[in-house]
Amino acid sequence: MPARELEIKRRIGLVPDDTLLFEQLSGAEYLEFIGRMYSLPRPMARERAGELLSLFELESSAKKLISEYSKGMRKRVAMAAALIHRPELFLMDEPFEGVRLPSAPA
Repeated sequence: MPARELEIKRRIGLVPDDTLLFEQLSGAEYLEFIGRMYSLPRPMARERAGELLSLFELESSAKKLISEYSKGMRKRVAMAAALIHRPELFLMDEPFEGVRLPSAPA
């Protein structure tokens, strides 16, 4: 198993309970950085970051520093980061703590 450790980790997206984010990066910069860590080419990492910022309703805060994000926004950017490389398995610990869910249409 240790010989395949990196290969296995690349197939998993993880959102831990305690999100450890680089607070001096913007949400967009952080997502692009994580994409590059997963070996995505820069243009693809930037494109995926934009898609995920939109999906998680963070596009209006994309240029704000993560240190200025609320707890819910931090959780959403952590979920986006865990999905940037399109993992086969997505694991979350306390995923919706502090996250405001959109209300369903009446």
